Amino acid sequence: MAFAMGRTALVAIIGILVGQKPDRPVLVGISSAFSTGRWGSKKGPFPETGYSGHSVGAMGAKAYYNRKGNLGGFIFFQVISWEVSRRRIVSSLTGSPISDTTNLSRLQFPFSNIGGAGLIYRKILSPDWHLTIPIDLRITYVSYHFWELNKPSGEKLLILMQSNSFIGFGISPTVWKRIEEGKKGFIGFGVSYPLVWGRAAPYTIKVISPSGEVSEKTQSYYLPPRYIELQVLLAFQP
Repeated sequence: MAFAMGRTALVAIIGILVGQKPDRPVLVGISSAFSTGRWGSKKGPFPETGYSGHSVGAMGAKAYYNRKGNLGGFIFFQVISWEVSRRRIVSSLTGSPISDTTNLSRLQFPFSNIGGAGLIYRKILSPDWHLTIPIDLRITYVSYHFWELNKPSGEKLLILMQSNSFIGFGISPTVWKRIEEGKKGFIGFGVSYPLVWGRAAPYTIKVISPSGEVSEKTQSYYLPPRYIELQVLLAFQP
């Protein structure tokens, strides 16, 4: 009896899921990120040197809508390469200004891995246009490459910054236009505004003098990314 009831319930659940046939678009896109202010904190490390310039990223997502197609959920993953001021960061780390003649081009920019999930509201404006408003919960990592710097004075700097991790949320209203009449592909133009918070991470800086003497210190830094994104996306419904 119990087995029969369980089997009936299972069949009913499968029938509901199959019968709904929700939209399940795949989304891919690129983004341009612009800093909205200082990345550091007034009391912590880098009080004035955490700014970022124009940075670029790429993302992918999968959305799942209900039968009506107006509400759903999604998961996403994103990467961003941050064009930060390396001169100002190194100057803040060392506590002394970096000469304009110092070559910083070999210092690779930091990057972010961002992932999360959220809820999405969709408003159909016409057969070819619709609006989506996703709200997500995200985890963000900002990772720095190992930096090795030779100063004109002959000093060598070896800098290792551990990844900063953050948790936060984002809202990304996007307007979509059907690419071709009767097709399931759309192009979207949106704005994303995330806010994240985290904890300081350690960094180690080693200074090797021209005579070979070595000094080393370990401290902490905190640079939560503060930015707004402009996004261009493509959505395809399998």
